[in-house]
Amino acid sequence: MAIYLNELSKFYNDDSIESNMFLEYLNALSVDEDTINEYSSKSIDDIKNYLKSKGLPYSPSVEVITICKNLGFQLDESKKVVPALFYFNIAYDLTNDPAIKDVIDDLNTKVERKLNE
Repeated sequence: MAIYLNELSKFYNDDSIESNMFLEYLNALSVDEDTINEYSSKSIDDIKNYLKSKGLPYSPSVEVITICKNLGFQLDESKKVVPALFYFNIAYDLTNDPAIKDVIDDLNTKVERKLNE
């Protein structure tokens, strides 16, 4: 499971876990090198399917994404553009959704306009 989660985290962020530190954790768990090699060669789809089959989360939480987007829209309506950007950036980092990127670009334009006034 630890190997799968490590590989999944690399899919979302290459710098999420240092390789040496992760190998130290696996050594502490007494995971042999053959097992590490076997499971670390799995594709991201294999990992997601395995986690899904065990009822474990394999993607960002829909609730977290929805909360971030809702907070972003509420803050934008309240003319609090910079905090709104914070929440939209979290949602975008989790989803890479082009629609959220468009909202972020619009908010950045608002910020630039305010700075130039």
